Amino acid sequence: MKRIVLERLTLRNFKGIKELVLAANGGDADVYGDNATGKTTMFDGFVWLLFGKDSQ
Repeated sequence: MKRIVLERLTLRNFKGIKELVLAANGGDADVYGDNATGKTTMFDGFVWLLFGKDSQ
């Protein structure tokens, strides 16, 4: 299995997020927060990067 290392995820004008930068720098990143704060949208951006479609 191939390992993918995420350095940084930048979303601009993606599903209601004007701009977001997640700088994991190759390490682990935990994303948590209140409802309707963009957690699933951030996940959709990551899935879009890998597979070209959202999580649904």
